[in-house]
Amino acid sequence: MNSYQRRNNFSEELSTATESTEFSYGILNLATRKVVQQHTIEIKGLLRRTAQDIVDIGGKLSEVKQELGHGQFLVWLRTEFDWSESAARKFMQVHRKFKTVNFTHLNIATSAMYLLAANCTSQAARNEAVQRAEAGEVITRALAKEIVLHHEQSINNLTLDIEAENSSTSRVNLNQESVGEIAALPSDDHRYQELSAQLNLLNESQIAALWAALSKRLSLNLLKRLVIETQQKLLEQ
Repeated sequence: MNSYQRRNNFSEELSTATESTEFSYGILNLATRKVVQQHTIEIKGLLRRTAQDIVDIGGKLSEVKQELGHGQFLVWLRTEFDWSESAARKFMQVHRKFKTVNFTHLNIATSAMYLLAANCTSQAARNEAVQRAEAGEVITRALAKEIVLHHEQSINNLTLDIEAENSSTSRVNLNQESVGEIAALPSDDHRYQELSAQLNLLNESQIAALWAALSKRLSLNLLKRLVIETQQKLLEQ
């Protein structure tokens, strides 16, 4: 597929905007105008290239959004690229999830990148896809989907070998007193360490899916402790 065809494919995939409002560079101060115009040129050039460029486009879109603010950013998207906000968000999501990875010599389909960057995809699945690409595999969308499904199945098959304690306790109040109680718990609790390691493999939606089962099987103190750490993990993402 040549560069012209790639660019057309991007346009067909991402162009969903119908409004004709024109973005005006004249409303910007000089410094902002230079930044936005430069990124506009760079993004248009990157559309003809590779997976690494998808990451770079996402980073530049994020910078332009920060410069313009949400409202003007949407107008700029429509004027320069005929894109909707959701189209731009896909690029920015890829950048957030893969900004530390160098894709220059990796063969990963752009459609696979979007799938792997989705919030419902576990970090473990992303890591496997990158590792396999680094080993020389071509990561198509079909293969990426297979990797994602494999990790989802692995999570579904997790067995938590925990004796039921205080099974009648199914709700936890996470207040300042609870946080204090968590801090006072022994740090070498073996069951806590095992569960904590397993939770680190999950994403937000998968953690939510396990919540009901966990709340019925764990002791009050152990459950509180896991919830506190999980919340901290999600805030760091």
